[in-house]
Amino acid sequence: MLHLSCYSPNDLVAVGEKYGFHATSSHGYDYITGGGGMIFSKELVKHLADPRICHCPSIDTPDDMLLGLCLKHLTVPIIHSRLFHQGRPADYPQKLLQYEQPVSFHKFWMVDPLDVYAKWLERPDINDHVEL
Repeated sequence: MLHLSCYSPNDLVAVGEKYGFHATSSHGYDYITGGGGMIFSKELVKHLADPRICHCPSIDTPDDMLLGLCLKHLTVPIIHSRLFHQGRPADYPQKLLQYEQPVSFHKFWMVDPLDVYAKWLERPDINDHVEL
């Protein structure tokens, strides 16, 4: 929710790690890589749920790329965030991760997901405090 705090839920907002498909051609488009996670505003979800706007043609259609086409159709710009990660923490320079607040990691082979959460993703609850 923190990543959407500066946007209105009534705006069409899409946030995630932005990739491009044939980005230099006239039929190219941007999309959010699904593995790292996606954030959509409430209003955008309403639009994407409308089958007249966004319809999956087959069960094996890449969901992230299809959503990118839907966003292009709606003329919704993708807000790129490097905090959504396609790999494991070990796949990134540790010094880089120490200075950012990652939102997600995608791959969990040869790592304990609970350890990854505890080290990189868990945030103190600002409402969990004791008055002095």
